Amino acid sequence: MTTEAADAVSPADPLVSVGPGSHVDPQATVGSVPGRKVASLVGSIGRNATIRSGTVIYAGTQIGEGFETGHHVVIREENRIGDHFRIWNNSTVDYGCIIGNGVRIHCGVYVAQYTTIEDDVFIAPGVMIGNDPHPICTRCMKGPTIKRGARIGLNATLLPRVIIGEGALVGAGAVVTRDVPPGAVVAGNPARVINSVANLTCKAGILDRPYGQVKCEPPPAGTARGATTSGARAILVLPALNEVGKISRVIDRTKALEGGFIEEILVVDDGSTDRTADESAEHGAKVIKHPKNMGVGAAIRTGIDYAIQNQFDIVVVMGSDDQDNPSEIPRVLRPILHDHFVFVQGSRYLAGGARVNIPLFRRVTTAIYSVLFKTIIRFPVTDGTNGFRAFRTSVLKDRSINLWQAWLDHYELEPYLFYKVIETGLPVTEVPVTKRYPKGKVGYTKMVPILDWWSILRPLVYLRLGLRK
Repeated sequence: MTTEAADAVSPADPLVSVGPGSHVDPQATVGSVPGRKVASLVGSIGRNATIRSGTVIYAGTQIGEGFETGHHVVIREENRIGDHFRIWNNSTVDYGCIIGNGVRIHCGVYVAQYTTIEDDVFIAPGVMIGNDPHPICTRCMKGPTIKRGARIGLNATLLPRVIIGEGALVGAGAVVTRDVPPGAVVAGNPARVINSVANLTCKAGILDRPYGQVKCEPPPAGTARGATTSGARAILVLPALNEVGKISRVIDRTKALEGGFIEEILVVDDGSTDRTADESAEHGAKVIKHPKNMGVGAAIRTGIDYAIQNQFDIVVVMGSDDQDNPSEIPRVLRPILHDHFVFVQGSRYLAGGARVNIPLFRRVTTAIYSVLFKTIIRFPVTDGTNGFRAFRTSVLKDRSINLWQAWLDHYELEPYLFYKVIETGLPVTEVPVTKRYPKGKVGYTKMVPILDWWSILRPLVYLRLGLRK
């Protein structure tokens, strides 16, 4: 039936008004009295609503104009819902929720009590939203908060209290157990960050940027040194062993960067027998010397300790052998500063990356390792051995990540950290970088065949089998 303002009231509860220009199907119920005690049964539905058969709207809920349902929708009491809310067949909004304007909920969705959904959110069919961390305990009940413009994919599950960031995309079937950063793409069980919405393309080839309204702008040039656009302080850590003649070029090229991305350059001299430490200091780097060679993992750990003690927010790790390109540091930092990732791995194999003069043996072994890494951790890694990376020091606050174990002193620490950050579900991504090897087969690595390759493999084996933590 079509109702007018004067007579648009529910026969079940005259306190619930329905605005002019609305259509309420005779088989729909507006104003059902809840079985629980509520503060008020007064409710309203704005003008131009369409409420289809089988739908039940409880008393005590406020809904804006342009409301539309499919069939057999249930909306419980004490909800506050904005304008142009659309909800389709067999979906339920439990009590005590706050829903903004322009929200669309598809078929077969359950929205638990005390969930907050901001404007312009889309929720696909089959999504389940929970609110109860302790079943049957009502004191801790709180649903997720879904920020403006987020999209939740088919059959995803959102656990209690998680926050889905503005413009984020939750993939089909994902189980979201922790907060999702704004503009991030998450997938899997548990859900992990696999991309940024700003980087997504239209598979059908129709749109250049299907999520073009999500703004993830690059940092402007000219930012003062030591003050990135996000206010984060970044340090470059260079573990070094006998790199005289090379490390000075790395330091000089880093200092020449515009934009103030790196506040301090720290060289950790791991027992060099040449002038690596002196050359580094002469070119303006802070130097910490190990009394003897302790291993690249121990050197990186020394750099991390220094970063934490001096309250740096971000650590960038790069080779001191001049194989990495310091001009790509802004590219590695950008997802952390602007896309809310906490760990960025450089990849010479992504589109836009390069591996110049790479020896055949190194090409084969790095490819095999990356396949093993991806298979074991079930995360799309293209370059698991690249030493060019950046991460927030805050990731080390996670109690499951312990870099201060003696077995991580050599090449084990880097794959261990990469594995553990992915395992915990923290936002991780890769970016393309360049790796330039010297011509010829001599001098491109200090790794000892077999022994050192086992040292980068064993973190995967130990962690996967639960032999180490």
